[in-house]
Amino acid sequence: MRTNTHILIVDDLRTPTPDFQVPAGCDVHVATSSDAALAHLDRICATGQTLSALYLDHDLGQTPDGRTLTIMPVVDFLVQQAFHTHAVPVDTIFVHTSNPVGRRNIMMALTTTRIGGAYRVIATDSAAAGLAYQQQTEHE
Repeated sequence: MRTNTHILIVDDLRTPTPDFQVPAGCDVHVATSSDAALAHLDRICATGQTLSALYLDHDLGQTPDGRTLTIMPVVDFLVQQAFHTHAVPVDTIFVHTSNPVGRRNIMMALTTTRIGGAYRVIATDSAAAGLAYQQQTEHE
């Protein structure tokens, strides 16, 4: 694995656990909201860094008045960047939501021909499965 590996996990419930074995030397940031994820992506873009992996969960909790919060503002940002300026520098996006409709919406938005395959997107059963896949492909 390369040095200075950056991973962003966007999930309100799941954080790195023993089954999510992060390699030594990885800079892992967990954002529990779209706002926090967008702030981190802005920093990544501003500093010229590259995320080796971005993990997206669809459902990110609820507001006090019961509105469901989702990852879609982040997905919209990724699409807008790819369409209007340049893609956010991320090697692979892992969609690890258990919401099938949310997964479909994320996958459709990020793989549309409108943005010309700017992102490598993989749907996984869990963030841990995504990390295992990432580690396997980096050693090939």
